[in-house]
Amino acid sequence: MDKIKLVNASGKVIERNKYDYERNIATWEAKGFKVHDGKAKAPAPKPEPVKKTTKKKKSKK
Repeated sequence: MDKIKLVNASGKVIERNKYDYERNIATWEAKGFKVHDGKAKAPAPKPEPVKKTTKKKKSKK
């Protein structure tokens, strides 16, 4: 049996039978999977959260 690797947008790679994939191409595409081209995808850099600072009001004495 020939195997084929599928990858989705989040980078998850799964391996399925080529025969099963060819019969259900529309289903796999609806789920967001595409044929894996063998190249490793660099993970997207996560933006660092911006710290919000609030000024404290000075109380009058």
